Amino acid sequence: GIESCNSLLLLHSFWRAVHGIKILDPTCGSGAFLFQALNVLEVLYESCLDQMERILEDHGESKSSTNITILKELQRVLDSTKDHPNRRYFALKSIMLNNLFGVDIMEEAVEICKLRMFLKLAARVEADVSKPNLGLEPLPDIDFNIRPGNTLVGFTDLNQVKTTLTSGQLKLGFEKILAEIEGKAKQCDAGFRTFRELQTNRKQDDKVLLTAKKELTDRLSRLDLELDQYLSLDYGINATNTRAFENWRQECKPFHWFVGFYEIMKEGGFDMVIGNPPYIQIQKLNEFYPEETSFYQKKYLTAQDGNVDIYVPFIERS
Repeated sequence: GIESCNSLLLLHSFWRAVHGIKILDPTCGSGAFLFQALNVLEVLYESCLDQMERILEDHGESKSSTNITILKELQRVLDSTKDHPNRRYFALKSIMLNNLFGVDIMEEAVEICKLRMFLKLAARVEADVSKPNLGLEPLPDIDFNIRPGNTLVGFTDLNQVKTTLTSGQLKLGFEKILAEIEGKAKQCDAGFRTFRELQTNRKQDDKVLLTAKKELTDRLSRLDLELDQYLSLDYGINATNTRAFENWRQECKPFHWFVGFYEIMKEGGFDMVIGNPPYIQIQKLNEFYPEETSFYQKKYLTAQDGNVDIYVPFIERS
């Protein structure tokens, strides 16, 4: 295991792989699978951090320029753990912010999923009455990691937006629209990065964090609305009919992957997809979507006969 690793290069590579892995549960529900992923990654994080401490002592006098660069990077990681109540708290917080992502159509389930994460994190902290706020730091905000939305309805990339625009009423000028959407998506991604970085700084003013979140939320809301208006064309909904459009949005709850997880999708998608998608016959969804009885069939090859279980399109999407 990594706890017996004596190679500086191997340890560095393993840490970067573990710290950088992106895990998605596209139907996360209350978070059972993400919670198990958190437990697995916690062990790997702690093993890496423990071995970093040992290997830094052994290579403290290294003369190799490559080794010195790696040693400095590993030392920065260890130093950052000291800004938190303890090492386990640092590991769990890092995993929640950097590694785990989920989507579910039920907003209540999403909130429960986040709460389970927070309870595990809070259990790793011991209150210190001698310190302000009992020595507790604010819990991480993972609203942009665990998201409400319909995994099967929404654009995954710009090519899908292009297909919708060119097959509808916007065949002319679609290049400009796509360029504008890409620019807005990049702005949202920059907001994501800033928001995540702000949370790693315990000395950061809460007002700055709240302002950053509000700006990002507003940008996302405007872009989601624009994309929903384009997507609705695929389902025979006229966005100018406000009532029909809003009913469609509430029923289908579109989620646009290349906006919600821009950086990850731009780099080729998630490293690992886990979970347990719902097992429901597609025909049974008709009673929930009376006006769009074939919206899954329109988008998924595996659903075109109308007789498959809903988990099949989830696998196709993944």
